[in-house]
Amino acid sequence: MLDRPVRLLWLVGFAFALVAACGGSAISGPPLCTPGASVACVGPSSCAGFQTCSANGTFAACACGTPIPDSGTVPDSSVVDVSVPGDAQPDAGACATSAIPPTKTTWTSQPVPTMTSTMNGYTLRVELKGYPNYGAKDGMADILYANETCGWTFPIPSTPIKSAKIVASLILTDDASLPPSDYTLRLWSGSCVYDNATSIPHGTPPATIFNNWVQVTEPAAPTPNANFVVTLSNTSTLATRPVDWFGIDWIELQVVTQ
Repeated sequence: MLDRPVRLLWLVGFAFALVAACGGSAISGPPLCTPGASVACVGPSSCAGFQTCSANGTFAACACGTPIPDSGTVPDSSVVDVSVPGDAQPDAGACATSAIPPTKTTWTSQPVPTMTSTMNGYTLRVELKGYPNYGAKDGMADILYANETCGWTFPIPSTPIKSAKIVASLILTDDASLPPSDYTLRLWSGSCVYDNATSIPHGTPPATIFNNWVQVTEPAAPTPNANFVVTLSNTSTLATRPVDWFGIDWIELQVVTQ
């Protein structure tokens, strides 16, 4: 009969042999990531959450309600200041509302929002890639032809929110034969609706990456631990030119939590 130490060593050796027989080589881990980076995910009970890249280059488990790590801000000149005057969230009941048209798109994308922590909260951003031209950062952007509508969903962490705003980087078609006043664009920040177009120029230089994107800002009232949807609709009445379009380079939900 084997004595106790020898018996334990034999059992350990048998366990390793069993693992090798079932799995072969070592099991590969999760994909490598940049420590401190965060991505949206669906957590327990289908809650909207985030998982953060740990120091060893792997993503932690998806969790809801976990405090947002202080990973610093991204040095990107296209990102506007995330500070929002005042502490109160906009009153959704006081804003204008209207029915959101059905989704209808040709060149749009649905990237997972990325999260960046800021000095007083966080920013959720979608870098849009539906059409392979025009975008300032990556040469790609979404476009909406006349009468097209698209919505983008932002999963909100459960951290309490003081205030928030939507910032969208927009442009008009590079065909400047019609004045910007002929175009209309409607933006829904959740259920609140805003009309924008008068300050949006035609894209230049034509047929390539535009250098004159403009940022439109509207208030937002997201609810912690829920989804918040931003919808854009090209409401231009251009019966003879239905292919005239608005471009959307990126959309940010900038949130103040403290």
